[in-house]
Amino acid sequence: MAETEVMEYKAAASQFKADGDQGIYEGHFSVFDNVDDGMDVIHPGAFAETLVKRAGRIKVFYAHDWDKLIGPTPDMLVEDETGLYAKGRLSLGTFWGREVWELMRDSALTEGSIGYRAKDYDYAENGIRHLKRVDLYEISPVPLGMNPLTELRAVKTVLGFEPEARAIALSESVKALVALVEELKAGRLLVTATPEQRNEVANSVEGVAEVLTAPVVKADALRRRLRAAELALRL
Repeated sequence: MAETEVMEYKAAASQFKADGDQGIYEGHFSVFDNVDDGMDVIHPGAFAETLVKRAGRIKVFYAHDWDKLIGPTPDMLVEDETGLYAKGRLSLGTFWGREVWELMRDSALTEGSIGYRAKDYDYAENGIRHLKRVDLYEISPVPLGMNPLTELRAVKTVLGFEPEARAIALSESVKALVALVEELKAGRLLVTATPEQRNEVANSVEGVAEVLTAPVVKADALRRRLRAAELALRL
């Protein structure tokens, strides 16, 4: 089947090796021949072409956020018998580079993920999509738990829903945001931020939750609170 223009993301459970104090990490960011939650399978050789053509341009972000570049292109990025393996160095002089490094060393970041466009694929009768060739653009360590920016973007997405579906989805978002605030205030998220920075993020996220719990949710007010929270997360 012909290529898709849509950027897609796919995570794979991984065990990162992140020892010492130099920011060196290694692990798998994609696993072959595994049917994932999105009913996709990536096959060996899927990355071969893109690794030849643009391996030196692959970016390393935190949680697919292009504002959070956390290190240079990996020193090693290859297909092995398991999947897509990367070894590289995080930029510990940056906030998010340090944040990711601490979370990796504490085994809090346990999944690797890729940002790609499907180039060649087909569907089996059971609905599973078989990815034979993809263009790889970036790799990202991603958390199993809540990511503040992910939760905020989920709220923004819900704004486009029909009213009935939006009300249900926003009620679920409130629960997630309240739990997120608790994690932030307990210091279990943004572990390398200062207490003042964590409080700023927690307060801004709490502000989003407050707008969502109002008798009438005003879209303009919600967008302003979301923007403030996103800015706080830039730290």
